Amino acid sequence: MNSLEPSPSYARNLVKYLAVAFSVYSAAHAGQVGVFPNREIRFPTSGDGAPGDFFGGSMASCAGEILISAVADAVPIPETPVAVPSGGVYRYRVTSGGFQLIGKMILPQIQQSAVFGAAMVCDDNELYISAPGAFSLDGSDAGAVFRYVRENQGWRFNGEVPGSRTFSGAGFGSSMALNAGHLVIGARGEGAAYWFRRNQGSLSAAVRIVPNGVNPDAQFGYAVALQGDFLAVGAPAEDAQVTGGGEVFRYTLSGSSATETGRLSGPQGFGRSLAHSAEPAPANKLYVGSPRAQNFVGSVLMFGEQNQLLTTIVPPAAAGSFRFFGTTLAVDPMLPLQLNVGAIGERVNNVNFKGAVYRYVNNNKSFDLIQSFVPNSTTNTGDIFGSALMARDGRFWIGAPQADVGPHRGQGEVYVFDASGQRKLDTGRGLASYRFGITLAADQSRIVSGSFLIDSASGVDTGAIMISRRTRAGYVTEALLEPPDRIEEQRFAVSAAIDGDYLIVGSFWDVIGNLVDAGSVYIFKRTEMPSGARWQFAQKLVAPIPRERALFGFSVAIRGNRIAVGARGDQGVGSVTFFQRGADDRYGTGTTLMLADAQSTDSFSAAVALGDNYAVVTAPGAVRAPLPAQGRAYVYTVPAGSNTGWTLSQTIVDPAGGEDFLGFAISLDASRNQLLIGAPNSGKDDFIASGHALLMQRNGNGQFELQQRLSGLIQFAAQCGVSVSLSARGALLGCPGLDAPGVSAPGAVLWFADAANGNAGIPIQLNGPREPRMALGRTVVWNDDRVISGAPNYATENPLEGVVYELLGDQIFGDGFD
Repeated sequence: MNSLEPSPSYARNLVKYLAVAFSVYSAAHAGQVGVFPNREIRFPTSGDGAPGDFFGGSMASCAGEILISAVADAVPIPETPVAVPSGGVYRYRVTSGGFQLIGKMILPQIQQSAVFGAAMVCDDNELYISAPGAFSLDGSDAGAVFRYVRENQGWRFNGEVPGSRTFSGAGFGSSMALNAGHLVIGARGEGAAYWFRRNQGSLSAAVRIVPNGVNPDAQFGYAVALQGDFLAVGAPAEDAQVTGGGEVFRYTLSGSSATETGRLSGPQGFGRSLAHSAEPAPANKLYVGSPRAQNFVGSVLMFGEQNQLLTTIVPPAAAGSFRFFGTTLAVDPMLPLQLNVGAIGERVNNVNFKGAVYRYVNNNKSFDLIQSFVPNSTTNTGDIFGSALMARDGRFWIGAPQADVGPHRGQGEVYVFDASGQRKLDTGRGLASYRFGITLAADQSRIVSGSFLIDSASGVDTGAIMISRRTRAGYVTEALLEPPDRIEEQRFAVSAAIDGDYLIVGSFWDVIGNLVDAGSVYIFKRTEMPSGARWQFAQKLVAPIPRERALFGFSVAIRGNRIAVGARGDQGVGSVTFFQRGADDRYGTGTTLMLADAQSTDSFSAAVALGDNYAVVTAPGAVRAPLPAQGRAYVYTVPAGSNTGWTLSQTIVDPAGGEDFLGFAISLDASRNQLLIGAPNSGKDDFIASGHALLMQRNGNGQFELQQRLSGLIQFAAQCGVSVSLSARGALLGCPGLDAPGVSAPGAVLWFADAANGNAGIPIQLNGPREPRMALGRTVVWNDDRVISGAPNYATENPLEGVVYELLGDQIFGDGFD
């Protein structure tokens, strides 16, 4: 299921429009709006972490800061509800109490898979960050390096380094090395290295270094190392299709010439990592990692200035191959006789590729192992601990970029070893791109909020629901619920409804048997315990006849002993199934209804609602001649106490409508016999998708009659009516595309305090921080006298994390609850 395309027009496919990622448009300011007190309800996590961030892929130390990259970090594209894995760099300050996060840097021009932060080099005045996946005009992976200068305790962007984005596949920025006089940048896809002289903050024209007689696929430039005017460049030939082994090329840099002084050879992988000894010049000793040597056990070789082999270091004896000893190397200038070696394939606690790091001391040309490090992770996945190493000022940093953090697989973490012992850094357990609040329901003092995009240890998009209970001190989390049999991309929490002690949650991508996206519904029951309310899984419902891509659970409703479940994809047209709870507290076999004249565009059961002995089921894509209205709502009745004998008693259309998507959202106040139907795609004059809703009253014959047409503010793509809610307090229309003064489309909720008498709607917006396109109003419910609305695109701490707001409370109604 894809997110929405930007246009709300029917021609762009209702199925995509029914997805939750509503795009909104920039528009002229729609006028003065009401601003009311509000408070946030957030998923109980913090930080900016997410699955697959690869935090700890590279590190640098400069100007009193530690920089750690997360090369697959998702970054939002400005002016859109989309985030892409572009990469990011986190800035930390070392304090007496630990490590303080002081900022984050992202790519100046966001691009998918740019791998921003793949390599970083810096001193106290300049910082260079590479993005070897950055696009060129003729394709991807050309690569770029970005220069920053120190300014006011921060880093100011100072442009791209010349030579960036040369051609597709160059990988400019694959590796970098920096010292007082030189900057060298590897472009392993191109098979080249670029050398710049540094002089008082400026760079000379690049000298392109390409050795003679080297296979273009040997990945010359994979690794680079500088010591004074001495340069080493690795060409490890790691591609198995390349014949021969790896090589390392040594150069002396002088004037504008790079003079080759030697070539070193080894097996494939030789030259993947390089490090110069920190011994004082003119020692010029070079360490070369060869992680594929000896059937991938790996080794490290030390060469002298005259290219003579001085010694070979192999890992301590252990069973098995594929240890990749020598993947990374690090030397602390304060401890010149020590060498740290990463072995990312090391098997730890019977888990492959957990990784390990070994520390050696040079004892008269023989290297003695003095310390080893392994991750303390207990997960059964490979952390590749040792993928990045940094040794500075007696403190040792080890990256484990594939480590699981909480529920986030592959988020990555960094281990820090110093005099105070071992510590770990990660970017938290946040919810980047999870869009919390995209599912919303309420009952009495409880709010049910969540998102089907939340990940877990079982994989991505398993989904989760949070139940919040209102207290005098604010909202407290009463329960966090996930499906007991969760699977990847199950998308639990696409819908939810609560009634008393029962909560039902839709999971429309659940696999039933071998039927993909058949869908299911989970039932949870509340029990009061001495310690408070406890919510427990009670039952799982599936369709009487499960079908592939039926999307059973896309919509749900509950009232008393009855449940309605929509499956808008069933047989390509949609169906609704009713279940009845018996004396044994279990729901029996369901009764399924379909439209007699169903069409593929209908999306029948996109929304459902239940009265005492009737149900309202919508088909927002329905078009039936001769009426011009797009979208319908159908009313079905059933004999009291029965779950069979459902009959169609009324078809609701909007005679004045057009391509409106009438029925995209509905709200039924059965106690007052009122029905509110949203039509977010309706337009007025030339303002397409400004939106409206129909307020209807049920008469004594059981027929709903149009009482009032509630119009949103006239603005292009305000989408008023994408969510609706009714109560004795009035009618609410969510308008996620509505503008605010000085902010493009943060969204709002329209409150019709006395809708029956046609009073104008009052726009409710935030009195705190607002972001463009944060989609406030994407979901909305009344909770007693409170207006609760989701803003699933809001970046509380993380891109597109999402948040739920309480918009109206005691200061409006004066009920004394707070």
